[in-house]
Amino acid sequence: PVGGRQVARHAHAERRDRAAPAARGRRRRIIARCGHRGKGRSRSAGQYVAALGWLQAWSRRVAQWWASGFDVLLTPTMATPPPVLGELVATTDTVRAVAKKVYGLMQFTPQYNITGQPAISLPLHWNAAGLPIGIQLVAALGREDVLIQTAAQLEQARPWRDRVPPTHA
Repeated sequence: PVGGRQVARHAHAERRDRAAPAARGRRRRIIARCGHRGKGRSRSAGQYVAALGWLQAWSRRVAQWWASGFDVLLTPTMATPPPVLGELVATTDTVRAVAKKVYGLMQFTPQYNITGQPAISLPLHWNAAGLPIGIQLVAALGREDVLIQTAAQLEQARPWRDRVPPTHA
């Protein structure tokens, strides 16, 4: 590496290492409030290994769908229109309620994090409030090229580059 890059990487690593204990503490508190810690402690190592085996077998079954001749799967990105800005901000008292809302919204995306398949969300529709409604395209393992090509064609046919919701960052 060139000297400047190496120095920048070293500085980034130092910042990350200094922040790591605080970040771990925040993650532990959030996990405890959501109830995940108790769920994890109530499972045996054998149950954990069995669950991993089930997820791997399920991932292989999902991948077989593409082997039957399909290129892309089209799903909504979220189960409902986008929430109101600030609706998903959790406080120490509302962590579980906000987590439940988030899990309710994300019904179409987590499974492809599990299978490792490439997926892309595109803002192809806008609701009456001017908020983007996303579609998700999913391709077979290793077929990111199909997603990029399809996304480029969709953006050309229905440009979204200059569309901005009324409230945005």
